[in-house]
Amino acid sequence: MAAGLPLIVPDEGGCAEVADPRCAELYAARDAASAAAAIDRLFGRDPLALRRAALKAARRVRTDREHAVDLIAYYQSVLDQRRAPWASAA
Repeated sequence: MAAGLPLIVPDEGGCAEVADPRCAELYAARDAASAAAAIDRLFGRDPLALRRAALKAARRVRTDREHAVDLIAYYQSVLDQRRAPWASAA
């Protein structure tokens, strides 16, 4: 989604949770026929409307770098909390 492109994603896993139905099609995981049907559905939609929706959705998605920075900051906060009792005892 961050690339501003429509998605075709399985209905299980993290991507399904964030896929915007205005610019994505879901298919049953591990089901080739369902994936093919999702591709057909996507190609049956209005390309201009899909592109607009995908670009709009992309503005709400963090970049890989933003995600990594946030994740490292979170891990650091967890480490800091675990170290706090040791620091005050010293």
